[in-house]
Amino acid sequence: MILISIALLLVYCFSALSLGALLLRVVAGRRGLGEGHTPAARAGTAFLLGSGVLANV
Repeated sequence: MILISIALLLVYCFSALSLGALLLRVVAGRRGLGEGHTPAARAGTAFLLGSGVLANV
């Protein structure tokens, strides 16, 4: 049972991160994502954006 829970958590995290990264690319458009942000900040923003979208599905 615990392995199923961990697997579902990993699927959710991957989905949120992927969807958030895609949406960041769409929102950024031609301007790009900006060079002034660290990769950790971009990943955190993508995860929060993706989890917000998944929460509304």
